[in-house]
Amino acid sequence: MDKIENPAAKLLVIVEALRKQSGDLSTLQAVAAVFEIEPSHAIAVSRKLIEIADLCQIAKLATKKHIFGNTEIYLAPFTTFESFILNINLASLWKHYAPKLNGTLVTELTFADHFLENAIESASSEKSLVAIDLISKLDQLLEDCLQSDLAPEIQDLFASYLQKLRSALIDYRIYGDDALQKILDETVGSIHRHSAEIKTQSDKGKRFVGYVFEAIGKMNDLVSSPDSVKALAATAVYFLPILS
Repeated sequence: MDKIENPAAKLLVIVEALRKQSGDLSTLQAVAAVFEIEPSHAIAVSRKLIEIADLCQIAKLATKKHIFGNTEIYLAPFTTFESFILNINLASLWKHYAPKLNGTLVTELTFADHFLENAIESASSEKSLVAIDLISKLDQLLEDCLQSDLAPEIQDLFASYLQKLRSALIDYRIYGDDALQKILDETVGSIHRHSAEIKTQSDKGKRFVGYVFEAIGKMNDLVSSPDSVKALAATAVYFLPILS
């Protein structure tokens, strides 16, 4: 679960704030007023304009990722606002540009914000439920590990990583992908390094390891990119002879 924010909502706030600025201001003054920075701070103003353009790009990517079907209608306001930002003359009076931020753009952004927010909430909710279920599975696996006939050093290894994975899943629900991806990589790498010892465990012990890999696979699905899927698949194939 990415730590998802709705960029459309941020853009809508910016547009509405710009629409409130007096047309008698310079464009530089209008932009500076919205972000509460001094018009004389040219670098700060420039950075804000770049941030807005970047936010438009992020909004486009988020829309393509989270909204299914024909996304053109939702992408349109981001393209319009991005073009507006990239082509304004800060020395001109704001009244020459303000009319372009019209009610139509606000309406389009409002719809994009609404549908993107719902799509993000749906995706986040589904992944959160998966994470909750996986935490329960890890609790059971930890109990099974402590009662297993694994060699003490292998038992300690899996008990340690099951606890770390459980903590990472809790952090994942709050902070997003990074913590979980890191501990997944660390866990798989450690198991890989102990493959020779794992291979000597009993059939029951190997079945337990198989269940751990099943859980790791489901956790990886939550944060998977093409590269991480390939890496995990390659490791799983490596362990097939061990788990057979």
